[in-house]
Amino acid sequence: MYWITRGPWAGGETLRLEYSTTAARTGSPRGSERRALQPGLARLGHVQPAPGSSYIVRLVGNGNGAANAVSSVGIIANGPANFYVNDAHPTNDVYCSAVGNESNSGLAPAAPKATLKRLFRDYQLIAGDRVWIDTGYWRLDSTLQFFDSGTLAAKIRFIGSTNAAGSKFDRGDNQQNAFLLSLVDNLSLESLKIVNSCTPSTSKAAGQTCVTACRCWAASCPPIITGRSILPAPPT
Repeated sequence: MYWITRGPWAGGETLRLEYSTTAARTGSPRGSERRALQPGLARLGHVQPAPGSSYIVRLVGNGNGAANAVSSVGIIANGPANFYVNDAHPTNDVYCSAVGNESNSGLAPAAPKATLKRLFRDYQLIAGDRVWIDTGYWRLDSTLQFFDSGTLAAKIRFIGSTNAAGSKFDRGDNQQNAFLLSLVDNLSLESLKIVNSCTPSTSKAAGQTCVTACRCWAASCPPIITGRSILPAPPT
């Protein structure tokens, strides 16, 4: 966990980090830590609560209790994780038990994010992560850029619904791209439906991107440009 301090901190001043698993910000902290601070320096804390999706974290200056900041955070295990995305309708869902909401953690079937765009904003994905995209429809108002890469041994997987209705992304403009993968390598796009797009996805020429059971139509260009290698479906 990182935090940044700014301002006229004197040498030897400390900060208290408190955390709670309750949703109420006024709840009693479950743990705390004091750290010596240096101005403007990000520090790695040693508090190590168990992975979860509903922590409240509070940073309090020990010299001045009025100086504090509170934030909701999701704490993820230090390794590959499962993420969940769902639209606003529960019809034909197979992965999620709730509809998507951008305020959700995205870390559980009962708390899916509403869009990939918000998932990308809130988390940095790592090799081996799996993003379960439930049955639904997403109208893209701009090209969706992917930012994080997997590895050859552990791709980042984006897994669409197994329901016939599918996980559909509609660019709404056959002169524009749906997905932009030019900055990333070693992804796996599985069972997604991409419609009304120019080239539905463009990816890094030197990368290896796996495209499995994806369907594209109403496109003005060849369906998917995947880079140098199209790999077979990864194991489930």
